[in-house]
Amino acid sequence: MAEVVKVGAESYLVDIKSADGKPPLNKEQSDLVKERINRAIFKMDDISNTKFEPPYFDSDKLRVICNNEDSKKWLVNTVPILEDLWENAELVAIEMGPTPTLINATILMPAKTYEHQVLFQIIQAQNPIDTKFWRYKSRTKIQNGKQTWNIGVDENSIPALKELGFRPYVGIERIKISVNNHESKKK
Repeated sequence: MAEVVKVGAESYLVDIKSADGKPPLNKEQSDLVKERINRAIFKMDDISNTKFEPPYFDSDKLRVICNNEDSKKWLVNTVPILEDLWENAELVAIEMGPTPTLINATILMPAKTYEHQVLFQIIQAQNPIDTKFWRYKSRTKIQNGKQTWNIGVDENSIPALKELGFRPYVGIERIKISVNNHESKKK
């Protein structure tokens, strides 16, 4: 059975980015933003209804899953006024809507390959698949020049992947994305 990752019925995705995307947010800045968000949370009088999943850096943004409407509203209002970041820091919090259900998948990749965000961009550019909600999770140690990547593929990508035989184009090659028991999601 496919392992499905869904925070809850009322969860929302929020992307934190540099205003106008320039310059793009980097990993170190994203870590600083997480720290400042934590500080802001602990300055609140009542934090009992402010709930988030661990944020993660994704390419040029910090992606946060808010577990309820109050958390989403607080985050969207707080991010633009965070203090003590870096010089000329201007951040925006963009509501991406309800979180999609992510289904665990694996890809067998050559040891020397793209970074995950580049791979997802290439897949989206060459195939009729929207990868904006895909999430890289981990990779195994290199064995025989290859490694297995564990990723989260949103449920809305499954029909497009199925149409391609779960083998999207990446450059001049195709890769195999293994999604266990994807048929069970249709019932």
